[in-house]
Amino acid sequence: MRAAHREGDPIPPYAHHLPAALRYPLQPAALTVIAVLAVAHFGNRLPVVGWLVEAGVWAAMYKYAAECLRGTADGRADPPETMLHTEDRVGWALVAIQLAVLIALALLGRVHAEAALVALRIAVAAVLPAVCMSLTMDGNVPLALNPATWVAVARRFGAAYAALVASWLGIGLARHVLQRAADAFLPLLLSDPLHYAFGNYALVLQFHLAGYLVYVHHARIGHRPAAWQRDVESGLHADAELVEQARSHTAHGAHPLALEALALRLREHDAPDAVHAEYRRLLRQAGDTAALLAHGRAWIGALLARDEAHRALSVVRECLALDPAFLPESPEQVLTLVRRADGFGMPRLALQLADAFAQRSPAHPLLPDTELVAARLLADRLDRRDEARRRIAAILARFPGHATAPALRALDARLGMP
Repeated sequence: MRAAHREGDPIPPYAHHLPAALRYPLQPAALTVIAVLAVAHFGNRLPVVGWLVEAGVWAAMYKYAAECLRGTADGRADPPETMLHTEDRVGWALVAIQLAVLIALALLGRVHAEAALVALRIAVAAVLPAVCMSLTMDGNVPLALNPATWVAVARRFGAAYAALVASWLGIGLARHVLQRAADAFLPLLLSDPLHYAFGNYALVLQFHLAGYLVYVHHARIGHRPAAWQRDVESGLHADAELVEQARSHTAHGAHPLALEALALRLREHDAPDAVHAEYRRLLRQAGDTAALLAHGRAWIGALLARDEAHRALSVVRECLALDPAFLPESPEQVLTLVRRADGFGMPRLALQLADAFAQRSPAHPLLPDTELVAARLLADRLDRRDEARRRIAAILARFPGHATAPALRALDARLGMP
């Protein structure tokens, strides 16, 4: 099932989605359910069991509407084709709630309490979306019927919840008008299923809008749309196919074609490690050291941005083996990697980076920071105290007023102690 948006894409606000929402119940999957269950209501004319058939049809319709709410909240663009996720008790609970509302409205109508009747209709419209959202997303009937839950839902969404309530009221009014028109102007054989079809359409639309409210405000309420995870999994599958395709090209002698396909994917900046690794393997086969070093710099930066310093240091080691003067893209990355190499127990790799940085940028203001790490590693890890003191003296001569000068002098004093 398609995702409505990719993770990170802008999601249209609730008000802008209303025209598209009207088309949602008309998609084949939803329209089929709407039509089939509208016709199924003819079963209510059966003797004895007609009322049970009617209740079962409504339970199925509510269950499908709940699936639409859940699917929309999870970022899916299309209506569900099945009703596998929502429990049966959700559909029956919604039928029971609706029946209780109808009974209350009927009782008030019989005593001609017009003001109370209007107040009850407004109260139901204000509460019912919260009940349906809670029941669908959590499946907990007592929680959904708790007034504290209604208040919490309304507060969580704020003005957007008021817009949802207004939408539900408008849809309910339009449904009522269309149903009355169908009953008044069409023969029973046509008016009856059409009457229920309008009701089913309205129900799917209302629940879809409730789900969209959850979807558009997912970050605020801490909900991660499940469709995005499916997108991630689909993307990984596509990348695995790309790697296999590149290997097939290579096996048939189309080495440049394989490299071009992988390089195109790498430009999208979200390529998985498998694509990077395959690209580097092909570059090594081609003996393209310059491209390996250029790719190494880009990949190191991406790994650091994802806080995967250990992986980044593995790429650094590989690049230094190709070119002892190799450096990452920026001095800030050099300092980060030198410090992380120290923290990971990689003193020789940290020293290699520090040495390459000292040779390439002897006047850079971050050099004293890397030299402090290098001097401490020489003295404490590699037992080369004299070399560490010479290094400290050289850097202090060039940067006597640097912020790290006190730390460098303190280290030198400690190393000078017998």
